[in-house]
Amino acid sequence: MRVVRSVVLGVVAGMAIVLLYTGCTTTYPTSGIGMGSIVRVTEPVAAGKGEAQGQLKQGTATCLNILGLAVVGDCSIHAAATNGGITSISHVDKRVRRGIISKVTTIVYGY
Repeated sequence: MRVVRSVVLGVVAGMAIVLLYTGCTTTYPTSGIGMGSIVRVTEPVAAGKGEAQGQLKQGTATCLNILGLAVVGDCSIHAAATNGGITSISHVDKRVRRGIISKVTTIVYGY
């Protein structure tokens, strides 16, 4: 009876870990590349009408998902443009890094 109880507890614990892990990996790319346990992609988000006005600037903004328990940060296009001192947006990319700590970085290019 003890062996059966141990096996059942092990299976339940394993299922709980899998369910918790899926909460950590809910940040996934939208480009259609698919989901995986480890994701490292950079994908396009948008293109603007930023007219060439000298050297192209870059601004970034990041959000973190820590073990599916806490999601923090501001990864908006506005925050990235402000961080880069950009007033005229040329294009926007998104970098997704997924694992135990998932990170989404919005990258804005412009002038």
